[in-house]
Amino acid sequence: MHDSIIDDAKALVRAGLSVVAVHGINDDGTCTCGDENCDRPGKHPRGRWRERCSVAATEEIIEAELRRHPDSNLGVVTGEVSGVIVLDIDSEEGKEALSEALGLKDGELPLAPTVRTGGGGWHVYVRWPKDATLAPRTGVRVLPGVDIRAEGAFVVVPPSRHASGSRYEWLPGRSIFDVELPEIDLSVFQRRRGRHGTQDDAALSWYDSALVHGTPTGKRNQTAARLAGRYFGLGLSRTEAETLLSAWNEKCQPPLERDELTTVIESIMHRERDEETVDREQKLEIISSLLGDGVRLRDVRRITGEPTTLELVFDQGSVAVSTQQLMSPRGLQTAVAEATKIVIRRRSATSVPTHEQVAQRILDVARDVETGGEATAAGEIMHYVRLYLSEVSMAQGEVPASGAFYRNGKAWFSLEDFCRHMSARWRINISLRQASQRLGAAGAERRQFRTVEGRTRIVRGVEWNDSGV
Repeated sequence: MHDSIIDDAKALVRAGLSVVAVHGINDDGTCTCGDENCDRPGKHPRGRWRERCSVAATEEIIEAELRRHPDSNLGVVTGEVSGVIVLDIDSEEGKEALSEALGLKDGELPLAPTVRTGGGGWHVYVRWPKDATLAPRTGVRVLPGVDIRAEGAFVVVPPSRHASGSRYEWLPGRSIFDVELPEIDLSVFQRRRGRHGTQDDAALSWYDSALVHGTPTGKRNQTAARLAGRYFGLGLSRTEAETLLSAWNEKCQPPLERDELTTVIESIMHRERDEETVDREQKLEIISSLLGDGVRLRDVRRITGEPTTLELVFDQGSVAVSTQQLMSPRGLQTAVAEATKIVIRRRSATSVPTHEQVAQRILDVARDVETGGEATAAGEIMHYVRLYLSEVSMAQGEVPASGAFYRNGKAWFSLEDFCRHMSARWRINISLRQASQRLGAAGAERRQFRTVEGRTRIVRGVEWNDSGV
């Protein structure tokens, strides 16, 4: 345990932040909580921490906790107790969405304390409003690619270590000690509301909007069919579907005749029994609803091989899973969290529908990709490795705290840095798991090194000479 992390924690306390000790990462990449299947390694607090949402710990308390648990990461409670709200940006799309919402240049972040996270995103700290009623709630996808951490939440802070081996780091000149917390227009993160306090169409899905507002003449039959297909696809009974559709029909002006609505329901019910006639996009939409709020499954690709791999493509990113992992409630939860940063609830054998039924829906909607294209995946990623290493500076000899380096005939680099470069330089978004799998298939070595500062780095290595890989 380095005293430096204690010094960092004390400095955060002196800056007025409520600090918590967070489970850390072992040298083998697992979480110090001891759960080998932990779905938030290095990202959940040690013990009870909710009291820190109202009363911040003193420097002495934090130091004692960190000395008891020398392998800890650090966290900061967001909300009124610390006077901060954190904007959690997971992608370039998120940066663009935030800059547009705040009226900044494309992809520009506000001048604020900013962390480059271990997972490749950004945490932007802004000031808690003087009027607490104006503060947004903690939530996911408040903007595309942007989550918000407000009252009752927390974030991991530098110099914590990520499961990838990378460190959380303040951007140069933008630490909490260098830059004032800005006051920004928080209304851009509030969902708009209609005259009667209900969310308007801009904040509602099409099906919620239909239930709230009804459907105009000329689109009623089409909407009734879509709603019925959705409800039967979710596993609702005919009685349940009829109840919901009757409530929707009452909102329509004028409503459909009862016999006409019944005919639509029966038609869709029979159609749903013939899976071949169900639109694939509708199936994906239904699966998304079953997975949970904020999760939109856009595609499922089946990559043949030994074993067969499924690529789940979400709005926020993609992840590769095995069939065995898909059939495991914890495995699917972990995969979705890796791709979307949203933790879905685990279904069981008593859930409606069950986890097995949801997994089967995902298998049924999977499409086979061109095997020839996938066979070149390893070759393609090595092509980008060559380009990446030729464009970055490479240290020689000693292992630096960050960046690529050359040692024993190999070029070593951080997986997270490589994926970030792929996204920023070539607009190619690939998850850490996908990159790890493809690099492994291409023969890249995974290894741990001790840096000149005494910290552990997990990197990938490829053969390298003056001509490249």
